[in-house]
Amino acid sequence: MRMNVFKCAALVVGMAAIAGCTTATAPSVSMSGMSVAFDEPEGSVMWFELTVVNTNAVDLPLAEARYSVVVDGETVFRGVRSAEATAPAKGEATIRLPASAPNSSGVGPGSTVTIQGRLTYLTPSRLAEVLFDADIFRPEKSFTASATIPVIDD
Repeated sequence: MRMNVFKCAALVVGMAAIAGCTTATAPSVSMSGMSVAFDEPEGSVMWFELTVVNTNAVDLPLAEARYSVVVDGETVFRGVRSAEATAPAKGEATIRLPASAPNSSGVGPGSTVTIQGRLTYLTPSRLAEVLFDADIFRPEKSFTASATIPVIDD
């Protein structure tokens, strides 16, 4: 009986601790820029600039972006990249994500390019760090943004 009470108490404390890790509001993610280089021999290289806005009173370390790039309805790239940034308290951070597409993908002026993915971030507590590192609790924010590659008139 005594062991069951201990197990129940440990479960309640553990759940309360995990719930405490979720006190941070998820950041917002939007695309603030995109560039495309068509002059690569193997295809096109794209760079996506994402702005991450943190409304919390504490910094949010950004961990990893898992994303895919779709051109005119066809997935041309999937990638994983370290965010290498921290969204400061009540502030914003910019992350840049690369993608490539083969010549056969049809990337060019007039193409609609969409980036979609998930950005994982760390909530502010030592327990959250431990759970994050153990791959138990990894908060994430989904994002999707599109742009049309401009047609340049000569």
